[in-house]
Amino acid sequence: MQRHLIAIFWAGLLIGTDKGMPQNIALPAGTIEGKNSPERAFRVTGQLKVTEFSLEGKPSSNAAPIQFDVRVSGNRWEITSTFKKDYYLAYGFDGTNIHSYLEQKEYRQAKHVNYSPASVFEEDYPIDTTYYVTLPWLAYASEHYIKRHSTNGIVKIPAVWAIPMDDPVALIFHSHPEISTARPKVPMSLEFMPDIDEIERVKRGELTSFRRPGKPLADLVQLQILTYDPAMPAATYQVLSTTQFDGLVLPSEFILTRYWVSKNTNDTFRGKPMSLFRGILEKAELIDHVSGIPQCDHILAVGDYRFAGRAPLVEFIPYMVTNNQWPAKNDPRLERIFQQEKAKIPAKRFSQPTVMLFLLVFFSVPAIVWIRARLRKPEANRA
Repeated sequence: MQRHLIAIFWAGLLIGTDKGMPQNIALPAGTIEGKNSPERAFRVTGQLKVTEFSLEGKPSSNAAPIQFDVRVSGNRWEITSTFKKDYYLAYGFDGTNIHSYLEQKEYRQAKHVNYSPASVFEEDYPIDTTYYVTLPWLAYASEHYIKRHSTNGIVKIPAVWAIPMDDPVALIFHSHPEISTARPKVPMSLEFMPDIDEIERVKRGELTSFRRPGKPLADLVQLQILTYDPAMPAATYQVLSTTQFDGLVLPSEFILTRYWVSKNTNDTFRGKPMSLFRGILEKAELIDHVSGIPQCDHILAVGDYRFAGRAPLVEFIPYMVTNNQWPAKNDPRLERIFQQEKAKIPAKRFSQPTVMLFLLVFFSVPAIVWIRARLRKPEANRA
């Protein structure tokens, strides 16, 4: 609780509010629209603002606001995060898979390409992105994830400020969220607490990310994991105010505060804010339906990660999607593509340890022979 109050204090200094605990507020007139829907699907739009802090606790930078658009229906959701005109990320969860793509129209036109990069994961959390998607997800679309992954009120939520696909440290946290009593049943507050068992698993190399980090990143991970104190939250999330309509209670203002962490209690920066992420709801409405698949009006070059692990060195399979016709995992065409990618891998590949052992033997045997010959030569001369 003390961490939440500290976070709210810093937010108050930055955004000029004296809010304490979550409040119910109404949006400005004309921003709430009702519509009969059996699924009670809803859509919210708003913006995220990020402030970075120095070790001394002074605000050091302010990034440009990011617009978010979240649509939720049951366990399906779609999130679009817009950085500027025609430059955005679109994500969607259809209950089984997460589809996403990146649109950069200016870049496509400059490079004379008619497609955008896209991906598919058989996951229920967007592991290949960070706060500009995952924080709106936490605020509005995390109900079914939390319900599915909660044990005795404890839930493991990846660090929403990191990219879990490549960062094992993002997976070490557990939370005991305070959940809204109304729909959607999303967190009103939570702390990202380092789990001592998960920390030890990272140290032993047992807990790793979807894409196992290479040597330089793995060394960095081992250094980073040493800074986390299981008694100290790495970040706190707090809903400052809510708005109600048609039986829904939605966060209208929320903050995520990430802290400088250290095991050394004498470090003066320990516990001070590192980053503050502030979300503001601008509009909310009921809608008819959410497909859970982001819509796109041009070709997508897809990396499909649902086949990862079936064959060594086949991380994903590539194909193109047109007219929003994303194929299901059991589509025979995808199996053919997978077999083609698998066939591209040489039948026999030396692993790195095998290569190192070969080089060691190749170079050390002649050296040993030469040294032994040199040792025998003085003995021959003495004879």
